[in-house]
Amino acid sequence: MSDDSAALCDIRHSAFLRSKLATPRYGMSSGDLAGDLLLMLHNVAVATD
Repeated sequence: MSDDSAALCDIRHSAFLRSKLATPRYGMSSGDLAGDLLLMLHNVAVATD
């Protein structure tokens, strides 16, 4: 059960980072998007490992 909670926490954190990167203040370049997607995939991989 704790593993599921950790995974949900990582997913929420990734969504938060993604929304932060998408704000006009940070801009939205393809590099930011690619980096964020890699970060999200990394978080999911770590959570499911």
